[in-house]
Amino acid sequence: MKTGAIVGFAVLGAVVVIALIVFVYQRKLNKVKKEAKTKFASRMAKSMRMTGSSLEHERRSELIKKFDTIDEDSSGTISKDELWEYITKQDNQNMTKQEFDALFKTIDKDLSGQIDLPEFLMFMSQLVKE
Repeated sequence: MKTGAIVGFAVLGAVVVIALIVFVYQRKLNKVKKEAKTKFASRMAKSMRMTGSSLEHERRSELIKKFDTIDEDSSGTISKDELWEYITKQDNQNMTKQEFDALFKTIDKDLSGQIDLPEFLMFMSQLVKE
């Protein structure tokens, strides 16, 4: 009976430790996502001088032009490499690769590995609202 109780406590302890690790990891990941989003938003706002609270026609045109600038191969989508190249060339805040990966996952809603225009516009409209 004592062996069973010890094993039970050991398993319970392991479950608690794993739950704690998952909780800490999720908090860290959320923090990284927020930092990446903030850095990217700051860079885009400087680049486009965004001051409005909604995507007006002019803002939408600016965003489409920005999308086309980032989409270097004119494929109609922004690849991870294209966005990374754009950010590293333009970003004075030195976004880390970890922050970038979190940002890309946030923008790429369908997890296709590419950012299409609707995903880009949706993400940018969310930044303007924040």
